[in-house]
Amino acid sequence: MITAENTYTREYLEANRNYYITSKAFKNYKQLLIVKIIAEIAFLIWILATFPQKSVFALINYIAAFYLAARIIACLVEMWNVLFSKKSLTPDKFRRRFIFSDDSFGLISQSENFSAERYKRYASIHSAVEWGDWFFICFNSSEVCIVKNSDLTVGTVDELRLLLKDKLGSRFKQ
Repeated sequence: MITAENTYTREYLEANRNYYITSKAFKNYKQLLIVKIIAEIAFLIWILATFPQKSVFALINYIAAFYLAARIIACLVEMWNVLFSKKSLTPDKFRRRFIFSDDSFGLISQSENFSAERYKRYASIHSAVEWGDWFFICFNSSEVCIVKNSDLTVGTVDELRLLLKDKLGSRFKQ
């Protein structure tokens, strides 16, 4: 059994953000936003070029053009937030204990007013990544547990790496 303990500080949240920014998922998301903006602009230009002068369909075209212009603005704002925004990262007060046993991964979170335990079999864990001095264990596509190498209380980094390779197979990346 391997264990680790930590409290997420700004350093942990920055490491998670830095890893995500270098990931393939982030690159794909940026590309999707660019394609979406280009498609919406092309469709808006087409609508504006084919406006009927006097008909019932003119109102529909005006509404569609207004909607597309609003979507383009929303997509540009989202693109700005993805590429340039530095959202404030607020660490929490939870003390976390990670338990890597032979058959499951456990997370015990505690604060002054809250306590929770969560266990998951390795077969149902989405993925895990070793990146520099960090391990990111993803419960699903949006929940991640962050463990720094120095957080290990029982076991070594090599033992944790071997355990994750063995239990997750191709879902573990270095």
